[in-house]
Amino acid sequence: MTLKAAREFIDELYASKARHDERCAQDAKLLRETVEQHLYSYLNTKYGLKQLITRDVDACLDAVRRFSAEDNDVATFGAILRNEVDEPFRLVQRQLKETVRALLTAHLKGRHPHKSDAQVASSVLAKTRGVVQEEEWRDVVLYMYAPEDAALLLSRLAQKAAALAADSPPRGGGGGAAGGGARPRRSAPRSRRESDGGAAARR
Repeated sequence: MTLKAAREFIDELYASKARHDERCAQDAKLLRETVEQHLYSYLNTKYGLKQLITRDVDACLDAVRRFSAEDNDVATFGAILRNEVDEPFRLVQRQLKETVRALLTAHLKGRHPHKSDAQVASSVLAKTRGVVQEEEWRDVVLYMYAPEDAALLLSRLAQKAAALAADSPPRGGGGGAAGGGARPRRSAPRSRRESDGGAAARR
């Protein structure tokens, strides 16, 4: 299962689970299920064959093992599946991601007032899939969190950025980069921010 297929499978499972929860709310005789339990119910409804159910469960679990380190949504799904975090956390995570995109959009519009909305949207998409500069993720953290929480997150992000910079090969000739600070990959600040998002107080 590829990362794209894994994300699609997870979204389909969440949607099926939401429909099941709605039916449970309307009929007290129906039993609620955990995400892990619903995984089997969903596949049983879809296939009805044990061999196919086992195949897809194994593929799903393998995808969680392989992609959790690089994709926060998959990592969150794995944590929910193992009952390490409550299921509603994914909704908190989704809201955090939407807020981050909105703040990043506002930041870029402020820096580039002459760019069209389409150009800014394209830049935001590229950054969320690639590199966010330190000044950008720093502004987002400072806006979203109370000072004490922001200081903790910024410290962790700075450590992660330094580790990523140390692991990355130097660009071009000569010595290290001049100024500008470390530039973490987008996944690093997102993972830290969203993993700690449930506990940190937002403004």
